[in-house]
Amino acid sequence: MSSARLLGALVPFAFLIAFLGIPLALWWERRHPSSYPAQQDALEAAGVDSMAGWLGLSTEEQEAADAASLDLVEQAGLDAEDDARDAAEFLAQHVRVNALFHP
Repeated sequence: MSSARLLGALVPFAFLIAFLGIPLALWWERRHPSSYPAQQDALEAAGVDSMAGWLGLSTEEQEAADAASLDLVEQAGLDAEDDARDAAEFLAQHVRVNALFHP
């Protein structure tokens, strides 16, 4: 089989795969959005399992879920600051000990 004939058979096959794959990829992206990886966690925190459920919540329930989510993010930032402060104090203590034993 010559390379031209092989190429002539592969190109239509590739177009067929692309023609069938694009709608499948679009359907999959609609069902499982990759652009919002934390979206599912936020929906679960609000007590719903889909965007349709989120839209069914009242404005007050959506606001409460948003505030709870923002509180978690703020607490994570405060925890990170505390961890950095503890690490700096730990390092400073080791520097002082090292200075005592290795003048």
